[in-house]
Amino acid sequence: MILPSTVTNKLNSAIKKCFKSSVGFQSSLPDSILHSHWGYRIFNIEDRQLQLHATELMNRLNMDNECGVTTRIRLQYLQNRIWSDEPIWQLSAESWHKFTHLGLNGQILALLAENDINFNVTTQNQFPICPIGGNISISKFMNSVTWYNINREACRKHKVLFIEQLINADMTKTLKWLNIDQVKPTSIIPYWFNEVCAEINTRWEEITQSADVNPFNRTQPIAPEIIKKQLMVATSSKNQVLIGRVYKNPRKLDTTIPIRHYVTDVMDDIRGSPIAPCDGCEFNEVRTKGLITQDKGEKLKGCIFDVNMDDIYTLPCRKSVVSLSNKNDRRQRNRLLLSPFSMNTFIKQSKSLEQENTIQDITPNNSYWNGILTFPIDIQKKIDDIQILLVNQKNISVYTDGSLSSKDQLKTKYTLQTDKSKVMSFGITFDISEIDTPIDICGRIEEICSINEQQLRDRKALFKWNNKNIDTSIKEFIKKKSEIKWLVKWRTQYRTNKWANQYIVNSTDWISTWEFIHDTKIVSNYTSTEDQKYRSFNIKILNDELPVMNNLNQRKPTVYTTNKCSFCKTRIEDSIHPFLCGEQAEKTKSKFESSLLDTILDHKGREMADKVKHDLNNFTNFKLDIPQQINGTSPTDTFGLIDYI
Repeated sequence: MILPSTVTNKLNSAIKKCFKSSVGFQSSLPDSILHSHWGYRIFNIEDRQLQLHATELMNRLNMDNECGVTTRIRLQYLQNRIWSDEPIWQLSAESWHKFTHLGLNGQILALLAENDINFNVTTQNQFPICPIGGNISISKFMNSVTWYNINREACRKHKVLFIEQLINADMTKTLKWLNIDQVKPTSIIPYWFNEVCAEINTRWEEITQSADVNPFNRTQPIAPEIIKKQLMVATSSKNQVLIGRVYKNPRKLDTTIPIRHYVTDVMDDIRGSPIAPCDGCEFNEVRTKGLITQDKGEKLKGCIFDVNMDDIYTLPCRKSVVSLSNKNDRRQRNRLLLSPFSMNTFIKQSKSLEQENTIQDITPNNSYWNGILTFPIDIQKKIDDIQILLVNQKNISVYTDGSLSSKDQLKTKYTLQTDKSKVMSFGITFDISEIDTPIDICGRIEEICSINEQQLRDRKALFKWNNKNIDTSIKEFIKKKSEIKWLVKWRTQYRTNKWANQYIVNSTDWISTWEFIHDTKIVSNYTSTEDQKYRSFNIKILNDELPVMNNLNQRKPTVYTTNKCSFCKTRIEDSIHPFLCGEQAEKTKSKFESSLLDTILDHKGREMADKVKHDLNNFTNFKLDIPQQINGTSPTDTFGLIDYI
């Protein structure tokens, strides 16, 4: 189950409120301190939910058992519901809006899309399968995610995904509503259909640039095993389209099949879309007794002709009482959805070109490494030249720095059998020698080649972030992403940015700073009241959360009417001011200096302590900066005593 943002925010708010009250923090303490890696490391339910579900889905996608198969089946069902020519991995967060009943997998993918994470399926495991056939999808053509989200279900209901489905064969005009392949025919023209057709009529040049013939072929070849009796089909003979109904079921060894000829059924001298059996024409062929009547001699059962089973195509037709050409025609007839010219164009296209909407079989790659590593053209040419020179070599000397070879390999020669060597019936002996100073011929491996992740065979799915492949587990990546997110939120807050300019940030050893703040590890099993108070006091100083006059005045201005220091009466009392007020500034500086020198004396000795003391006396950044105390940190200020505190 995926918790919605309203629920996660409510739960996180209750946890943070309880924790701040227990530790002694005000509610104004930034949440980033509680969730950050350097703070209290309190898990955020939203981050934990993302990590849990992303890891589980990735594991299930790469499984080969029943769980993996079930997951892929559900994802294919989700792909069909989404009704898009793009895989569900590539959908944007906006595209997932207004979807209901997505199921767990759909909710996980929507959650990942909101965090710019998507999956990348390898070439050997292409799933789910997307609808294909046209070049321009309606969603991209209308250029409005909102419009498509509103009309998506209506398009899916009538199986309309590409604008080519609404255009005739030679791309010259749009089809009428009753001429498209509706699953549930209706004479009421929907509003979305009129909108798409109006947009098509204003952008003909853009559409015809992609193809001269409609790529969405509605007369597909029919496989011989699908052909059965009563099936309406089309074929071509002498550049003419012939339509009809399969007269009988084909036998196993048959190469031809008898077709009962159909022609247009004229009414009121109007030749329209209705079709009816032909009584006889030049295509009629002499039949055996199996296809003639028994009581009327040699009279045929209608006009019948033979067709090669490899030359049979689907016939776009529908049984209906609605006629587009004759209002008086209310007969229940099979009616053509395409003109004979369009059908002839599609059949010619099917014969001359490979069908674009045929699912291509993926040929397994016999070589595991073939296609995984990609090189620049110049380096690939050098590799090819070296391979040509090594074809007939039986002894090859390999020089290495030893980092990729074991000691046993360096001491002994070994033979590596390859496909080429098996054919030539001899092995290749590699003589590996270790050298002290390896020569860098090409540079770093990252600079001379890259990995094509889609060619990997040990994984079915990988993941991307911001369209970049990440070479780590998705669990570790989301952990690091959450850690960086809370650190960035803390760094970009006004209270932090007003004292931590770019120079101070770059000059600070943040790792040591976090260790100093906590004193003991936050994940330690041991804790005490002193440890808790020490940690909370340091965090309050760093984030200006001490109960000083400036904070009290902001929280309760009616009680604390001024933000000035009660002792000096001149400066604003923030969390740093008590250490720098009046004579306290010199005491703080002296105390900090003596503490630093004592630590160096214990660890590095007297000589180093004297040297550091001399350097501190001449170090300008260790002096009191009165303007910075009064005006605050400016973008040009360098690291000073205030920042040490």
